[in-house]
Amino acid sequence: MYRDHFTDRESSLLEFHKRVLDQAEQTDLPALERLKFMSIFYSNLDEFFMVRVGKQCKKGYSELKYIYDKTREISKNENDIFKSIKASLRDENIEFTDFAHIDENEADFLSIYFRRNIMPVVSPLVIDVNHPFPFLRNNEVYVCCSLKTKRGNIKFGIVSFSGLGSHFIYEYEGRYKICIMSELVKNFSEQLFTRHTVTESHLVRVTRNTDLALDDYVVEGYDADFKHIMTDALKKRKRLQAVRLLLAGKPSDIMESFLIKKLKIDKGQIFTRKTPLDFSFAFPVAAKLGEEKKHLLYTKYEPVIYPDVKKGHMIEYIEKNDILLYFPYQSIQTFIDLLYEAGNDPDVVSIKITLYRMANHSRIVSALAYAAEQGKEVICVLELRARFDEQNNINYAKILEDSGCTVIYGLGEYKVHAKVCHITRRSFAGEISYITQIGTGNYNEKTSEQYTDLSFITTDSSIGSDAAELFRALCEGEVCESSESLWIGPKLYISRLSEEINAEKLKGKRGRIRIKANALNNITVMEQLIEASAAGVRTELFIRGICCLLPGKSEATKNISVKSAVGKYLEHSRIFCFGEGDDCRIYIGSGDLLNRNLLKRVEVFAPVRSQNIKNEILNMLKIYEKDNALTYNMLPDGSYVKEEPTGGIINAQSYFEEYFKALTEGK
Repeated sequence: MYRDHFTDRESSLLEFHKRVLDQAEQTDLPALERLKFMSIFYSNLDEFFMVRVGKQCKKGYSELKYIYDKTREISKNENDIFKSIKASLRDENIEFTDFAHIDENEADFLSIYFRRNIMPVVSPLVIDVNHPFPFLRNNEVYVCCSLKTKRGNIKFGIVSFSGLGSHFIYEYEGRYKICIMSELVKNFSEQLFTRHTVTESHLVRVTRNTDLALDDYVVEGYDADFKHIMTDALKKRKRLQAVRLLLAGKPSDIMESFLIKKLKIDKGQIFTRKTPLDFSFAFPVAAKLGEEKKHLLYTKYEPVIYPDVKKGHMIEYIEKNDILLYFPYQSIQTFIDLLYEAGNDPDVVSIKITLYRMANHSRIVSALAYAAEQGKEVICVLELRARFDEQNNINYAKILEDSGCTVIYGLGEYKVHAKVCHITRRSFAGEISYITQIGTGNYNEKTSEQYTDLSFITTDSSIGSDAAELFRALCEGEVCESSESLWIGPKLYISRLSEEINAEKLKGKRGRIRIKANALNNITVMEQLIEASAAGVRTELFIRGICCLLPGKSEATKNISVKSAVGKYLEHSRIFCFGEGDDCRIYIGSGDLLNRNLLKRVEVFAPVRSQNIKNEILNMLKIYEKDNALTYNMLPDGSYVKEEPTGGIINAQSYFEEYFKALTEGK
């Protein structure tokens, strides 16, 4: 009925990537932050091709051509943006090495560096009958050369230089110089093929499908646990089909045909860039140079500790007061302290937690291990299928098991994406009570300083009982079929959400819906939101990334607005708010509004009943509604335009930095 009100997921996701690239274009941002945004843009595109295109690669290029065309469209300004960033850095005496414009002394220095540090460890390969074309690893840069033999024949050479790093920094004539390693190897490639004449040299980078279809690896009679299945699958993923080829510059027809044949790709899957093919250097460069030139980075913000709780007395405080932590403005250390206190509390019987993505050297894992060593039952539902974190999670599984924790790997049919920690206590009199934490983001100290997320901690008995039932079901390999307070996916998420949307729809023009999430593409939810809008319900969607619902497309969607905020921090919190005043119902949790979240994952949302915390969340939504510095408005055609300030500039993220700092200092 409303199909013309929807756009496709891939186009919407590419529109988000375009908004990220737009940050790199903002000349009022610090130059090294602009460089980092460009790196994020390219990293996003890598993942887009590895996952979204990879998932559909069996369709063939012709059916996916629109995706490649859209990618070229959103990337058309990339070189101009990079030039602008380089110009800003040049004003700060920071330059990228340009081999076409270096003097003799600098050329000699780089040549010596190449001979001493590069030549001894690279292995140039000439392709012929006895030396077949090598496997080009996913997203790794190679130098590909056309070679003329002494007899005048044409051969091709491949140079791999993995393990050398993406760049190095040196000082020359009072300036910092950033040398991209791949460009250094390409520039001196003639020294690697001394028995041939190098007639052409190009940098190449292949992106491969990385979508793990686990059914391909789980066969009848496979006698291994899921950890071993995942380990085998990860090995096979490295050799999947090529879906994109990046080239630095335009190759000859002969070289292009050679690469197309060897990689089994279509010409339309080739992208040529004038910017570096591997932009992973941006973050380490920014960290290194930012030590001296701090003004080229955002002003560093230190997350503040929750002001009302004294260390060692958290459980006592939480028994009387719900807590809401807002990352990255408030520190995750408060939650870590709770885990340690639970480990030491003689009344604590068990700690159960869902783990999806964890930081390297995780303090949360250390706290769980400590609790287990103190004799607490610690059950960790560790999802091994967290994309690109699979190996990290396999490693942590062993650490947790070795410390005495019980580790289970979730459910075969559904990913466990919920963010729930459940602490069970038994008093001297034998009374059972619960402390339950529900989050919108992972138990990850690193991302807690980079993503905006909420962490809700409560002793609400109905929430605690539902969480206990959740973990009972997970330990039995099942999903929850019923609950009193929590929305628990996949069985109880979309139905509870639909009930709330329909409740507002019945109010007509008195109704109001506010949703903050990362993505939306589920048709059932989108149709219900359209019907609510058609009934007069004011519907405000704060969707950072994918949004397949087109606002203002017709009379039915005139009451829907879609905003996307892109800034210093990744907007990651999920908030559902229905109604106003005394009838306002607020839920926070782990799930977006994608099909996968609603239908294929275990997600958990909790109701917020404390009026003080409700007011905090409503204030957050109010600030995001007023933001005119980070916000883009979605148009009926699926494109986005930057919010134009009509008065003073309101930056929601800067506001919250100042707000929480002042709130803590005031205590």
